[in-house]
Amino acid sequence: MKLKLIIVLMISLFPCFTIAENASSVMANILVEFNHFASPTDKETIAKILASGASADEKMLSEIITRIAHQPGEDDKIELQRILSSKDSSDDVKIIAEAIFNMNHRPQDNDLQALKSLIP
Repeated sequence: MKLKLIIVLMISLFPCFTIAENASSVMANILVEFNHFASPTDKETIAKILASGASADEKMLSEIITRIAHQPGEDDKIELQRILSSKDSSDDVKIIAEAIFNMNHRPQDNDLQALKSLIP
């Protein structure tokens, strides 16, 4: 009985582990298709990132994506700048932060290419 419970828990939690492991690629995919603001489906996906074991930077970027209305707000730009200047932030996180920082209705062409490099 305990083994069945463990298996059920593992299966139900597996999507969160997958999201946590691929949070950057999931966000990159959302941003490649981004147009003015996050769709309801994007927000559902982002909620999974926030509930997962993603890094603090990935969770912050996820929250910022949900707030974008054509471009990031001034408070979000301050947070993005912090991520970009941090030596502890991963390269993938910095690519996403840069794309969001430069966004004007949608990611810029050079940022789109960088984002696409994060999608398997």
